[in-house]
Amino acid sequence: MNKAFHNGASCAAEKAALSALELITSYINRGGKSDTAIATHYNSIHYNTEERRVCQCIFLDFLRNKGLVEHFLSGFLHKKPKAKLYAYLCMTCSQLVDCEYDKACKRADSSVNSAKALFSVPESKLVNAAQRKFLGYLDSLRKNLKNFEDFALLYSMPLWLAKRFKAQFGEEKALEILRDFHSQKS
Repeated sequence: MNKAFHNGASCAAEKAALSALELITSYINRGGKSDTAIATHYNSIHYNTEERRVCQCIFLDFLRNKGLVEHFLSGFLHKKPKAKLYAYLCMTCSQLVDCEYDKACKRADSSVNSAKALFSVPESKLVNAAQRKFLGYLDSLRKNLKNFEDFALLYSMPLWLAKRFKAQFGEEKALEILRDFHSQKS
């Protein structure tokens, strides 16, 4: 594997990240249940425990932030790129959501370096531009939360479900539910 990927990270982490990219690409293309996608993917490839854990964490990050990231990409991209590049954009942007700004910038730089090993120069430039714009978009969204719909978007909750929580439990409890659903689990 190319050493540029993950700036010399361990082979296991590199393999897990590439495997997560394959899993996300497959999930986006085929759809279906996430549990089935994970089980199918793990049955087709041999993993050690650490590789599986890292791959699954990356995939679950993607799922947790999918609505927000896809909303951003739909406005950012003029046309949908190749499946693997689109999955990489989804994967890398989803990993920026829960980071502090400085750490997110470092992670974005690392993702761009990895993209140079995986994609063409124009495609890696697209990854760079998308991540930089995504960080600005995320910052702006957080600073300008005005209504319940903005919170549903930030927490990647389908609006119909967020509204159902609001109707059933009230806005304050619904926001608590959204935050809890979105929080990273150990």
